[in-house]
Amino acid sequence: MNNIRTKNCILFCRVSSREQEETGYSLTAQESYLQSYANRNRLNVVKVFNISESASGRKARVEFNQMLSYVNKENINVIVCEKVDRLTRNQKDAVTVDEWVKEDSFHEVHFVKNSFILNNESKASDKFVWNIHVSQAQFNIENLSEEVKKGQKEKISEGWYPSQAPVGYRSGLDGKKKVIALDPETAPLVESVLNEYASGIHSVMSICRYAKKIGLRNLKGNFIAKTSMHRLLQNPFYYGMFRWNGETYVGNHPPIIDKSTFDKIQKHLVRKTPIRYNKINALYRGILHCKECNRLITWESHKGHLYGYCKGCRGKKGVKEPEVKKP
Repeated sequence: MNNIRTKNCILFCRVSSREQEETGYSLTAQESYLQSYANRNRLNVVKVFNISESASGRKARVEFNQMLSYVNKENINVIVCEKVDRLTRNQKDAVTVDEWVKEDSFHEVHFVKNSFILNNESKASDKFVWNIHVSQAQFNIENLSEEVKKGQKEKISEGWYPSQAPVGYRSGLDGKKKVIALDPETAPLVESVLNEYASGIHSVMSICRYAKKIGLRNLKGNFIAKTSMHRLLQNPFYYGMFRWNGETYVGNHPPIIDKSTFDKIQKHLVRKTPIRYNKINALYRGILHCKECNRLITWESHKGHLYGYCKGCRGKKGVKEPEVKKP
């Protein structure tokens, strides 16, 4: 192959969070390994892409697209990664890599531990190995997904929520089994918020202010916003149930409130008449009427004094509350 151009390259490193925790194989170690390979092969490293991905792989997909955009924009010739499953784990991404390789005879992908280079002149045997590794990577991801779902179903059958519990709870161990228990710090605060809203004197916004006042925060340590509070108030988890994939199950976790309190909360959430707050406590509020048009007198506060007005008789001066008291 004619190597007239300078071979600029990028390093593409990826580890899953689980792998990093269990084996201690960090992104730093992988980057160092690939850097050594680049030095031995006289490749000029322009940029390093590092991904520490979650089980969903969403971040990996975003980073993968950013990497391809970068190599196209900066005219990078070589992508260096450890193994095939570090670069791509599905057929869609594999096709994208194939297309990039075929665009230019100088484009190459170096798979260091797989000991082969994918380029426009790759032998059929190398392409066959590439396809096998892509299929194996996709199988591993799909198999992991099946195992996760199997584990979730098992937990649900035992009465345990198969994900992170909401604020007010924490994970604990019962022997070797992971269970959900009350959080001694936040559970009383959640109970106070739920009972306060069940009283019927709050809107969702005012209960957010109440939660902030007593110091209740979400799992990330932030005060609870209106949308999150609405979800909290609708969550059956707090009376001993939990929802999963559209179904409701009986949980083994300890409840914070009873079912009747939860039902009161739901009733207040769907009420059509909004709560009205009386900011002015005038002595004759709702009693006095205008002698000319018989409309109810409206009371307003100005500079610490209460004035009564008839909104039907425009232009008329208001009367101070002490003046009304005079015989």
